[in-house]
Amino acid sequence: MQATGLYLSGLLSLVRAVLKVTRAVHWSWWRGPLPIWVFLGHQAL
Repeated sequence: MQATGLYLSGLLSLVRAVLKVTRAVHWSWWRGPLPIWVFLGHQAL
């Protein structure tokens, strides 16, 4: 696993969670941590 990709997807997930909490966007909760799951799924394959 590359640490840079993990950190980048973690940061993106954090930003998306903050946007959801502040109600700046109106999407479902499962879309917040989606970058982490995509990264981990890609690494698993």
